[in-house]
Amino acid sequence: MNDILDVYTRPYNPKKPVIGADEKTVQILGHLHAPLPMTTTHGIRVDYQYKRNGTANIFVAVEPKGGKRFTKVTRKKCRVDYLAFLKDVIARYPDAELIHVVVDNYGTHSEKKLRELAGNDAIFAKIKFHFTPVHASWLNVAELEIGVLQRQCLKGQRFGCEDKLRVDVKAWEIQRNQAGVKINWKFTKKKAEKKFKLESV
Repeated sequence: MNDILDVYTRPYNPKKPVIGADEKTVQILGHLHAPLPMTTTHGIRVDYQYKRNGTANIFVAVEPKGGKRFTKVTRKKCRVDYLAFLKDVIARYPDAELIHVVVDNYGTHSEKKLRELAGNDAIFAKIKFHFTPVHASWLNVAELEIGVLQRQCLKGQRFGCEDKLRVDVKAWEIQRNQAGVKINWKFTKKKAEKKFKLESV
């Protein structure tokens, strides 16, 4: 925990950006009955019945102090998909010397397994992973960004196909990046000591 909190308090450095990465599963739900259009007395009406068309995954990475986020919709969230997403994110930082990536302990995120999968790929020369403690994935800033994605883009919508989900998520990402929205992380080591009754480190 202290390692991650230290990383979050570092001054912004474009040569050594800090990024949180995580993923979210979304149901792909089609309509059994077409929604009724808006009228002068009613909004759009959607029948509660739906057709389940499987699931999709949304990878999300966010640079809290740089005001950037990156998304990728995939069919699955296997290790190979996660590695491809990481490569896409790292490619956005060609001038970075080292990229700090905060992740939780989900099996797909295992550094050892990712290295085995990547072989001699140079991606790991630019990455330093910081893993949240077990049962403390809330320390990952990507969870905050996924919460915003849920409220602003996903909530109350049915995505009948993966393509529709991809288009809407990308539009949300572009809008957030154009606005340069940053995350002001306020949970410090001092607050952690008080909350968890820890001795000062």
